[in-house]
Amino acid sequence: MSGETPEWGPIVVDARVEKVSTRLYRALQSFAYSSERTKYVWNVGIHLHKEKEEFSWEDKIIFKKPGKWVVEVVQRVYQKPPEEPAKSEDYVALETGRGYVKYDGVRVEVVDPICTFSIDAYKDPLELERTYLVPERELPFAEPLSLAGIVDKLAEYYEAAQRHIREEARAEAKEAKPSDEVSG
Repeated sequence: MSGETPEWGPIVVDARVEKVSTRLYRALQSFAYSSERTKYVWNVGIHLHKEKEEFSWEDKIIFKKPGKWVVEVVQRVYQKPPEEPAKSEDYVALETGRGYVKYDGVRVEVVDPICTFSIDAYKDPLELERTYLVPERELPFAEPLSLAGIVDKLAEYYEAAQRHIREEARAEAKEAKPSDEVSG
């Protein structure tokens, strides 16, 4: 068979394996295998409202599994000076204190003392799908973790936070709407 890639049908590519610190690996392993039932504290986000400045504001929702990991969903809007279009920064990140995995809807960034890399998941989805994370040293019960699987789960937390922020904005808009009642 020739070395050409067929135009149709399945093909096989090698996995991209990245070593990360034991601490980041254990946090990601805990995150990947944690139950998604709402009865667990790590599935209940805490909404931190930052005081809104005149033209900038930030919403942050934190999900935390004590002693294991913190997931932060951040939405920032900058608009200075006010006549310029607003710039926003939205992302979700799983943090461990020394390292993190951050996803902004397009780019996945892994920052760790052992390795740092980023993948443009929009331009190169295959690179995300074929990337697996392993611990820097052999650990019991350690198996390669799919970076795509971690990003999918982070996206679920991001969507839950965005739903909450949208619902809150609708409620605020409803409260701010003048009453249609005519007093007489």
